[in-house]
Amino acid sequence: MPSKVSEVYILGSESIKEKPRLNEGQAYFNILTDGELLPSCLSIRKNEPLRIADVATGTGQLPDLLSSRFVGFDVSSALFPPPQALPAQVTLYEHDIRHQFPAEFISTFNVVHARFLKYAFLNMEWEGVLQNMVSLLKPGGYLLWEDSDYSLYSCIPSSLAFTEMVNFDIEFALNYDNSIISGIDQLR
Repeated sequence: MPSKVSEVYILGSESIKEKPRLNEGQAYFNILTDGELLPSCLSIRKNEPLRIADVATGTGQLPDLLSSRFVGFDVSSALFPPPQALPAQVTLYEHDIRHQFPAEFISTFNVVHARFLKYAFLNMEWEGVLQNMVSLLKPGGYLLWEDSDYSLYSCIPSSLAFTEMVNFDIEFALNYDNSIISGIDQLR
């Protein structure tokens, strides 16, 4: 079994240098989604605040975009802000999503959010990871998972940098028995 922080995850999640990269990625995604984390169809319960879980929450920056009750989980708390710096409706926990969640969290969330898990798990780990994420959902809840897939990338005209990036993705998948398609296939 890989260590606490997965040996598959190559981006160094416990390094302080990782914090700016994660926050910049969140800021970029915020621009791409026009500041809307949740698709409008998920925000229909106006009379009841949503309870949202974010798995692989990283720096815990995501809840800044939300007014809902937010619980973030990450394999390491090394990049979490201090608890006193968090909004009142936000709680962050150290938890490895390859393992079952404590009973207090089971079936308690309207939305479970995950982003860019592609580089974090081996193919043989996906089924358990997905079962653990889905276990957090209330009946009728939503799993909102945003990720990438090298087979969908395009660049016209192509460039050496683009080709190297795609080749890196393919090589990574082959070397680590890792494929996002394997994870998504578990949902079917």
